[in-house]
Amino acid sequence: MEKELNCDNCYKSFLLKDFRQLRPISGNFCSSLCKSLKYGFRVKKICEFCGQNFIFKLSNDNRHIKRGRFCNKHCFDSFQRRNQSFKDCLFCGKKFKLKQWQRNPNKFCSKFCSSKYRIRPILDKFRSGELKNGGSKYYRELAFSAYKHECSKCGYKEYEKILEVHHVDSDRRNNDLSNLCILCPNCHSIQTYINRGIILT
Repeated sequence: MEKELNCDNCYKSFLLKDFRQLRPISGNFCSSLCKSLKYGFRVKKICEFCGQNFIFKLSNDNRHIKRGRFCNKHCFDSFQRRNQSFKDCLFCGKKFKLKQWQRNPNKFCSKFCSSKYRIRPILDKFRSGELKNGGSKYYRELAFSAYKHECSKCGYKEYEKILEVHHVDSDRRNNDLSNLCILCPNCHSIQTYINRGIILT
């Protein structure tokens, strides 16, 4: 047998089983949520971004004073990005987001574009003939700027990132353009064994 009661918070009627004791001191509630709202454990707030009402649980250490401004993480992220600014990368021209906490905003969208932009003067000197030896740091960029992005032996060009630069005379200090060629990993290893005089069987 069940008994019909009215909730002390929302005043909706709900059914209560007879074996459950009535508690007039603490009140009768249809759910734990109504009980929390009645005694101040939870409060109703308005989201600062979407304006919808939501229920926020209070904490004992007063951390809720700075919290409880948004109904969910999506509204919080959207509120943070409301004044998001974009900038064009100096190297590739792609737009990227600026981080608001940085004092000096980035000029490039990635470290790859930053490194490529910094070696542009060296590549320009190499193309104009002012620089014949590019140095040990930039021989890969020099080779890829002058030759096709494919293996000079077998013509492999599916994945450009795995292509390697081979020194013809096996001297890594000689980074002249005539001493450089682009090879795939397989052809590079075979050519290295041949230069060392190792017989492949």
